[in-house]
Amino acid sequence: MNDIEFETVPQVLGSEAGYFNGTFDGANHVLRGVEGEGLLIPLSNRTFNGLFGIIGADGIVKNLTFNANISATTIADSAVQLSLIATKNYGTIQNVVVLGSITTVYNSDTYMIYNAGIVVHNYGLITGCVSNVNVNSTNNNNSVYAGGIAVFNESGATIEKSGFVNNASGQIVGGICAINYGNITECYFEGENANVSSSNNGISANYAGGLAGYMLAGQISYCYVYGTVYATTGTSQIAYVGGFVGRLTAGRINNSFVIGYKNDSVIISAVGGELNTTKVGAVVGASDKNNFASNVVYQILDNQKPISNATTLNGAEKVEASLEISIKNNIDSYSLYFDLSSASEYPTLINAKYL
Repeated sequence: MNDIEFETVPQVLGSEAGYFNGTFDGANHVLRGVEGEGLLIPLSNRTFNGLFGIIGADGIVKNLTFNANISATTIADSAVQLSLIATKNYGTIQNVVVLGSITTVYNSDTYMIYNAGIVVHNYGLITGCVSNVNVNSTNNNNSVYAGGIAVFNESGATIEKSGFVNNASGQIVGGICAINYGNITECYFEGENANVSSSNNGISANYAGGLAGYMLAGQISYCYVYGTVYATTGTSQIAYVGGFVGRLTAGRINNSFVIGYKNDSVIISAVGGELNTTKVGAVVGASDKNNFASNVVYQILDNQKPISNATTLNGAEKVEASLEISIKNNIDSYSLYFDLSSASEYPTLINAKYL
């Protein structure tokens, strides 16, 4: 099988009328537009629910790269929910790389926007995937959810051994997912120019997290963040910004590390309005529970905090000195997951997929 170049938008394989329950093995080939460019998918009065629409519990999509650029400025049916692979995943997405962009600019009092690189709702397993998709979403009149990999990582679902290396913007935004109820393990958000950014439209609070914007349940384990996480609010609404999670109401973060600065400049930050309504932390912006962290390592500058309301955090340790020495020395107890011999300035994950 050769790489496939589409001249027009491909037909979606799964839907509410019939889930995709087969196996699609892309044999590590690329699906893209003509002349090797990203497939252009301009949406005007129609929708695109990903290549596979809804992946059923027996469905498997694997060994595939999809390069596409989706843009939507009008709402039709569920065009407000956009992703490259599927709208819902109940099965398995494995060893998939997505490239390109998703751009939605639509001001609607009625419709909310849900955009993500791979899938909107994950109920199943996403493993060994990388999203290099620029997810750019704007709605000045209603909520906007954006995730590098998924919008919702649902209860019982897992995203593992995967990473996000591009930009995601909206109101509730996360590098791995916007909202987390499930498990995120052996995942990363990183990139020289990668950023997760959240802006407030005055409708409700906004959330930005390197892994999840808002965490209401589940576990984060053996993950790391080394990218820009940023939020702005010019209203009385609160902006929550955290290296791992913007706001955590339940769940735990275990055996993970975050680096809160680059070249002596803060990269986890927020700008507030007149009321200074920001809650920023290198680990989490704010938490509704105590004792949610275990074996978490964070490296920050003196003017940063691990959580907005405290200079210390139970179950987490601040480290000093150079990136390489301090991080590696403090995570050597979980060397089965992190490559401590890596030539990079900080450890990377042994089993995760990288570009």
